[in-house]
Amino acid sequence: MKKLYLVGPITGVENYKQRFENCAVKLRELIGYDSRDEIINPAFLGDILPSDASHEEIMNVCFSVLEMCDAIILLPGWEESRGANQEYGYARAKGKEIFIWEELF
Repeated sequence: MKKLYLVGPITGVENYKQRFENCAVKLRELIGYDSRDEIINPAFLGDILPSDASHEEIMNVCFSVLEMCDAIILLPGWEESRGANQEYGYARAKGKEIFIWEELF
């Protein structure tokens, strides 16, 4: 079983939750990951954090979740996101597999 973590822009992006969810659905359909694989969608992590959580606190939660994953999927626009760049750097430093959305399809 692989755990795949989606990485992309959230702050300032309209409908980011739906965008992330659409990517998760498409990934599952087109790549054919079986039901044992998990797609981790960090767009919903904010729903469980205090409303006054700082960017640093949010990223610490993201890094903790990312630590449990095997690979990341870089969604379109990740390059322009401070948080996504931090997640990318963390994944590289930890030796995680890195996939680019546009290259998968």
